[in-house]
Amino acid sequence: MQGLIPDIYRLLQKYSLMSTLVTYLESGVFPRKMAWKRTIKNSVRMANRHRRSQNANEITCLEDSKLFEADRPLTAIGISNTSPSLSVIIHKSTKILSMAMSRQFASKCAICYKFTDSIVNHTLWFCGEKNRIQK
Repeated sequence: MQGLIPDIYRLLQKYSLMSTLVTYLESGVFPRKMAWKRTIKNSVRMANRHRRSQNANEITCLEDSKLFEADRPLTAIGISNTSPSLSVIIHKSTKILSMAMSRQFASKCAICYKFTDSIVNHTLWFCGEKNRIQK
């Protein structure tokens, strides 16, 4: 089913707001605008917090024991290769870190002496010297 009303129902169910709709349908009383905005904010915040905690639990409860071997360093490439399900999270984290730390001009890598636009991306993903040194 598609349309405005089914979308409203899905959102109310997703954010646990069906009780407000039931109250409105039974008694005709709907919260004032500011109270309704506060209720929506709190419900969305709680749903997002719950979703984030579930994602964190899924990440930390991995059954992939190869990921955390004591004799090898834990790198972004190593994690991506060992556990492909985490590669999307690592890629997004790298992009955020790159935006925060990289400059708007090319800089020279201190390890391999190549010029790059994003020193963070280069160091984590592409620097061949770093990978050779780690092995």
